[in-house]
Amino acid sequence: MSSLALVVTLSDSPLSTVTVNYSTAPGTATPNVDYLPISGTLSFPVGVTTRTLKVTVIGDKTKELNETFYANLSNPSPNAYLGNTQGIGTILNDD
Repeated sequence: MSSLALVVTLSDSPLSTVTVNYSTAPGTATPNVDYLPISGTLSFPVGVTTRTLKVTVIGDKTKELNETFYANLSNPSPNAYLGNTQGIGTILNDD
């Protein structure tokens, strides 16, 4: 197994703590077969503009096309808003 890092970035440095919920969703990749789904809450303290989500990729020896999954953001704290609510992760063919 390996992990895929997805970086979540704020557009500016927060003046107070910012939180946002996250969860993964399938694209062409299958949860618990190609990757382990994750969900939770990210917290950005004052002065912090990036956080990293780590998604575990389940490797196999099967030759297949690149596969994708989504990282969805929701429910930002009242002092923030979401510009992009969805990112995409790509698992390369030779996991």
